[in-house]
Amino acid sequence: MPVERFRSFDEASRALVGASRDRSLPARVAALWALSARLAPPLNFRGLGKYRTLEAADADRRAMTMARARRP
Repeated sequence: MPVERFRSFDEASRALVGASRDRSLPARVAALWALSARLAPPLNFRGLGKYRTLEAADADRRAMTMARARRP
């Protein structure tokens, strides 16, 4: 993504991505978030995990990530 320079606030405000006048954008974003929540719901683990080493914690995190990726 290139770096842009603006000489005034007006130039910068015209370049904003969120300045779109598309009124359906919020509804489309909400639908995308709902779809992503259905496809990959957040994992909520109860309790606190204790690890003896940082490597053990990293291995457990990788295992949880892979288990989540393999879920239907």
